[in-house]
Amino acid sequence: MQVNTHMRRMAQTSVAQAALLVLITGLAGCSLFRGTAKPGDDAAIPSSAQKKAGDAKADVVSAADAGATANAASSEPVAVAKAKTDAEATAASDAERAKTGLRKIAILPVAYSAGGAGYTCELCPASVTMQPTGAEAARLVSAFFYENMARHPRFLTVRYETVAAVASKGMRAAAADLASRGKADAVLVAALVALRARVGDDETPERPAGAVLFASLVDARSGAVLWSGTFDEDDKPKGRLHRLYDRIVGGVPRKWSSAEGFTEVGVKQLVEDMVDEIDD
Repeated sequence: MQVNTHMRRMAQTSVAQAALLVLITGLAGCSLFRGTAKPGDDAAIPSSAQKKAGDAKADVVSAADAGATANAASSEPVAVAKAKTDAEATAASDAERAKTGLRKIAILPVAYSAGGAGYTCELCPASVTMQPTGAEAARLVSAFFYENMARHPRFLTVRYETVAAVASKGMRAAAADLASRGKADAVLVAALVALRARVGDDETPERPAGAVLFASLVDARSGAVLWSGTFDEDDKPKGRLHRLYDRIVGGVPRKWSSAEGFTEVGVKQLVEDMVDEIDD
């Protein structure tokens, strides 16, 4: 009886040991232990979630590398385009800045042609071709410019004596001299292009007088043209009401202008156009 009891206990112990071994083996294959396995163990193989996370990280790195490569490849064209844009913006705003700071204007002597003599318009475009007129008519036009500019107190007109002292150097040199001494921000350039004489008397002419004038405003330092305009018209009769007013007030009919006198109308119109352009 004792032998049988002993044998039965040994069999029970073997069964318990076998069951324990099976339990340990099952736990070793469980995911709970797989994540804590040491490197080199079979359980260290990454799970599907870990693999996906690693793939996503690799994608991010690849995208960053690609972006860096693209930026590096395009950095030079972008820099060139930016420099071009800045240069264009600077050039486009130069004239506007010049207008904003414009204050002192020097009226250069009006250019004219008198056969082989005259005063050359160095700052006029090549399209301006002056016909023979005369020094006296040119001086009269210069006086009209001084008179009309004085009506715009925003601008300080440089004294005639100051301009006359350097005018013999020529327009370009005179402008540079005045700018270097801070005397002028800009120069008003004008040319007496042509005079069309009146045909007939000053009351009932067969043909009215006419005049052609060119004028431009030039930055005294850079030489940039800030404004330019041309006047090319003939004298016109006044309307009936104006003629009646002249008769009542003056007692005499309206007189038609000479070509030289009609330049005053042209100068007034040019100055008004210039001021309007600068003020815009």
